[in-house]
Amino acid sequence: MRIRRVRSKLKKAVAIDKHAGLKIFQPETTSFSSEHLYQMLYKHSMLYIKPEGGTGGAGIIRVGLTNHSTSYLLQKDTFSERWDQFDQLYARLSHFIGSKKYLIQQGIHLLTHNKRPLDLRIMVQRNKGDAWEMTGMLARVAAPRKVVTNYHRGGTLHQVDSVLKQYADSNRLQELKKQLEKNALLTAKHLNKHFPTLIELGIDIGLDKQLKPWILEVNTQPDKNIFRYHTNKKLYSKMMNYVRYQILKRTLKKTQANPVPQLLSKTKPKPLAAKEAAHVRPTLSPAPPVPTPLLIRKQP
Repeated sequence: MRIRRVRSKLKKAVAIDKHAGLKIFQPETTSFSSEHLYQMLYKHSMLYIKPEGGTGGAGIIRVGLTNHSTSYLLQKDTFSERWDQFDQLYARLSHFIGSKKYLIQQGIHLLTHNKRPLDLRIMVQRNKGDAWEMTGMLARVAAPRKVVTNYHRGGTLHQVDSVLKQYADSNRLQELKKQLEKNALLTAKHLNKHFPTLIELGIDIGLDKQLKPWILEVNTQPDKNIFRYHTNKKLYSKMMNYVRYQILKRTLKKTQANPVPQLLSKTKPKPLAAKEAAHVRPTLSPAPPVPTPLLIRKQP
């Protein structure tokens, strides 16, 4: 039984939308087209244009309305452009996208740390009892002038309490973390119904000014190396142990279901010893009787 990886962000978003308790925590998401872009822009004013199968924050573009909706702002990596006409914006996006599949996601005005956007990465894994367990949580802060928080795009890693203490006291922070864990486990259990054999998820959560959590993205092959920087040094080892256990378990199950046939031996049989050969020598049938010659009597 192989471990399933789901690359399509849109498929995962559609699956989450089917759960009423999770749908309210997911930004509106749809496929990229000129019509969808126009409608979503004037509905939400800020959007993220994402590659449907991308990883690590690569290729993400932010677009928004500015100056009382009279112009359009495009931001990619560390540069930005402003356009007066929607057709100009769409043409520019089409240049970046090319023939690749992209999606449009409602933009969330995230909390910031040192005036830079921040979000949370939550790890959820199947443990050795086969139950879903939250195994770690880290905060990620975007690099200067960048629109994504990913570590591999220059983002920095922080302990959750250290960046959120400016927005909530200790009691509110503990309640928030319990809610995040509950939502993360619910997300894992629900997605596993749509995509069986999942063993781990890296869930990216954004928080708005009201501390409402938003499911920005769900990764089915998350990078666990970032948890080497967690203050709890045992987390990374625990995560890797869970992964190895689940892979081994599935490998053994597959082997038992489809045993490998034994190959016939190519070695020649050893000759039998003399005593052993005597016991197995075939019995000879008795020789036929010799016919008695006829006597011919002479006539007198």
